[in-house]
Amino acid sequence: MPQKTNKKETTDKVITKKEREDIKKKEKQVVKQKGKKDKSSTDTTDSDIVSEIDDDITDDMVSKDAMSKLEDSFKEKVIKYIKVDDLMRKETIEYREKMNTLKEEKEELQSYMLRYLDSMEQETVNIEGTGKLSRCESVRKGAINKELIQQAICEQLKKEKIVSDDKTGKALAENTYNLMESKREVKKKVYIKRTFERPKKEKKSKKDNKKGSKK
Repeated sequence: MPQKTNKKETTDKVITKKEREDIKKKEKQVVKQKGKKDKSSTDTTDSDIVSEIDDDITDDMVSKDAMSKLEDSFKEKVIKYIKVDDLMRKETIEYREKMNTLKEEKEELQSYMLRYLDSMEQETVNIEGTGKLSRCESVRKGAINKELIQQAICEQLKKEKIVSDDKTGKALAENTYNLMESKREVKKKVYIKRTFERPKKEKKSKKDNKKGSKK
């Protein structure tokens, strides 16, 4: 009996060197023809688009068309802006309400703990693993305003004997303050501000007023 073999019979055709060269030439010709077709189709498409444009269109009409598109996109931005603004206002109100409640509770607890520490003559409370609570005292100065600056300048002028009377000192102090204000850096910021229309109150008629007065 003939022995079986696992080798598969090859059916591929052997291509000679000349046949390979012929194939390459044909491929090049096909590529060139395809390129010409694509170019002609592109030219045709462009010409078709150009022919659809009306020769009577002016710059003003083009501007209006552009503005109409801009208005649509602008409206979308406005709607989104309002939604974001509403959400921010809602979140801010909720946050403030929570913070006010927490602050009130914290103030009550703080007042109790300060009274307790004072009675025990203690300054700190050690908390194992997290640190400590300390009784502290802070001193704050009042805000600097126009009147305070002018008063200080006037006093210094009198102290240095640059002026002798209050009237002259105040005038120089005011001029100095105005000079300081004029030299301050001015920063400009452009932004969108949202305002709300107040609901109009219904005007009561004279008859309604008379009825109310009789009652």
